Amino acid sequence: MGNVCIICAIHQESNPILRSFRRTERSLIAGIPAWEIISDSNTIHLLQGGIGLNNAARAARIAADLLRPDLVVSAGFCGALFPGLEAGDIIAAEKLYRYSSGIITQNTAFDLSRPEPQILTGHPGIRPGIFISTEGIVDKSLLISHIKHLATPSTVLEMESWSVSEVCKERGIKFTAIRAVSDPAENDPAELFRNICDNDFNISVAKLSLLLLRKPLMLTSLFQLAKNAKIAGRCLADAVHFTLGQMK
Repeated sequence: MGNVCIICAIHQESNPILRSFRRTERSLIAGIPAWEIISDSNTIHLLQGGIGLNNAARAARIAADLLRPDLVVSAGFCGALFPGLEAGDIIAAEKLYRYSSGIITQNTAFDLSRPEPQILTGHPGIRPGIFISTEGIVDKSLLISHIKHLATPSTVLEMESWSVSEVCKERGIKFTAIRAVSDPAENDPAELFRNICDNDFNISVAKLSLLLLRKPLMLTSLFQLAKNAKIAGRCLADAVHFTLGQMK
């Protein structure tokens, strides 16, 4: 397998992956929470870089400079944009786009239809799809209005893979991305996130408390999102194990 670095954004994504391995050692790498996954024959690190394109780029640069991986895996959650996906469904990036201020840009640097490793075969639960990375929290309805030409059941919204892929392109590192659906098309957590997150996309206890006082019905949305995240986390961990197994 060689040297692999997995980059996640938040602990809801990284914890299920880490729990699925027998031995891990936690540390900090340049201020970023990091774990070495103990393996008999391979070197695997996981970095929890934070939400958003800027945080993802920083984590990827740190990985490239200090860990020198042969492969970087962007792993985490995503939101379905069109009907056809349920919580826990796994999507591997076949095409990768960035959305910013109404403009869609495709990453053509990688042939993502042939990702490294070839994870689109051999696992019936992993399907190829289109990843759209956004700079901030975006309402699904707004994003859909700009990407009607990309409408497929496996088109998903996320916030990190583009930046990780750009760093990998610059450094000549192999890259792949895999995501578990945390919110189906009919659920849009954008309003919830805007109300409870600070400018760095961290959940603010003060903002959350104020929201629940003003809009107590949002508690239902919060519980549903947490439930879906648990499902997505378990499925993501399984998919990451399969992905790493393909590289043996």
